[in-house]
Amino acid sequence: MVDRRYVLLFYWIWHPVRNLCRPSGYDFFLGLGLGLATLFLYNPVAYRMFDLVRKGKIYNQSYFERSGWKNAVLKLAEILKNMVLVFLVYVTYQSVNMLLERLLHLPEGTVTIPGEPIGFALIYTIFYYLLTGLMDTVAEMRK
Repeated sequence: MVDRRYVLLFYWIWHPVRNLCRPSGYDFFLGLGLGLATLFLYNPVAYRMFDLVRKGKIYNQSYFERSGWKNAVLKLAEILKNMVLVFLVYVTYQSVNMLLERLLHLPEGTVTIPGEPIGFALIYTIFYYLLTGLMDTVAEMRK
């Protein structure tokens, strides 16, 4: 018997167009879009205009000195990171709404806190900094 999680993962990765009307399809395309926007809009502007400091070190120079394969892998990792972040935001909204539904004895399926742009951006930014900090800590421990 096939585990349900693998089936869901298969559909989330290989059939995003088919699942576009489901949250997994939205997560896939929103994460992909944010990842591409981060790669081609945010990163080039931010790394050229500002000195980005992480844990006391300026990070800009290492961004421009990456080799071909390392650069490609890190770009794919950036897209995957954005997909994970969108999924975490989705799970946060679901969890908060389900918790409020149970605490306030609301009818099942009631959306107490809708996914509006300001809340999404706030939660996304919090998770982005937490995940980036975690990745930097892991990279430091590997050295």
